[in-house]
Amino acid sequence: LVHGAGTTAMTRYLRLCDINVNRHWGDPLFQYIDSYRMLVNSKAYNAIILAGCLNKYSINFGIKFYNLIQKKIPAICVMRDPISVLRPIVNHYGNLKHPKDKICNYIDIDNYPIEKIFNIQVPYAYPDENGKPTLNTVKEYADDKYGNFYILNIKIKELQNVIKKIYYLDMIDIMPENSFKTLTRLSQILHFNPPESSVLFSSKLNSSDNHVDYLFFPKTFYMEYEGNRIEFEVTKYKLSSDEYLDYTKYFIDSPFLLQDIGVNIYLSKNNVKYLHCNQDINIKVINYFKKFIFNLEEFYKEERKKIINECEILNFMRINSDILMKYKNKLDKELVHIKQHRPDIVASWKYYQEFEKMCKELDQELTLE
Repeated sequence: LVHGAGTTAMTRYLRLCDINVNRHWGDPLFQYIDSYRMLVNSKAYNAIILAGCLNKYSINFGIKFYNLIQKKIPAICVMRDPISVLRPIVNHYGNLKHPKDKICNYIDIDNYPIEKIFNIQVPYAYPDENGKPTLNTVKEYADDKYGNFYILNIKIKELQNVIKKIYYLDMIDIMPENSFKTLTRLSQILHFNPPESSVLFSSKLNSSDNHVDYLFFPKTFYMEYEGNRIEFEVTKYKLSSDEYLDYTKYFIDSPFLLQDIGVNIYLSKNNVKYLHCNQDINIKVINYFKKFIFNLEEFYKEERKKIINECEILNFMRINSDILMKYKNKLDKELVHIKQHRPDIVASWKYYQEFEKMCKELDQELTLE
């Protein structure tokens, strides 16, 4: 799997089809140990994920790891427009900086001010001095500051004698609207269990647009009434209709939160009578959630303004020709195999085609000089 090309999503989808996979993060030694642990169960349908990067400390072990794979096997490779690959990297969530000590997931409506819920920041992996994503990360990845992530060509070279066939997927194949169909098709080709529930494949995973999710979901809001606790579950998942009533549209009328973000609010069936038997409680809850929902939408929209997009990345390369050429050299090696076997996928990459155009223009300028 290619870093920045749906690795988290594809890993989850394979597991939903009862395929055992190793963890896709970590250095080659970590991936080897996790793969060995998994492969001990020889009766299961196992798949080894080769992801991440190589650096001067791990490259020899990485190549050794690849060469320890001796059984002739097919391979799945998820690809993405290389410029789009940089988007989630530049905007990557800082998992090691996750502010768990500032997040309250069990909130007393009577005593926990709304302002305190939103007194928090999204931690980016590579922030500037203001805590925002920065285009300088594009330069750092060109210089392999965090390791060399452009290693598909190395994997293919080292595994060429054991790979029966590479099944290339474009990123669009594993987007929510296509992922169920794609995994069903792959299950028929590679003979693993087909996916069962399309619902589990219908949400975006690990999207830069929705880093805010990590800060605000799920949460339980509650208040006491005559010795009883009225609890509301605020989540992005669907809860059982046997236990909960869906109060989402009772509190939310924002298309952005309903459709784009997918916020759900549920009330336990056991609590319904307490909410509606007292007008003061009903009004208090409505006002609290009205304020919460307003702030939540504003938080999402402000955060999305910080996200760096592909056009900004291309423009950064355009004005920094040395960085442009570093990526040109990397991608010329990285994409040799897919250009030979799936040129249709490469031709569909809008931003990569613009990148190639920029490289040609620069080459012409240098020739004229």
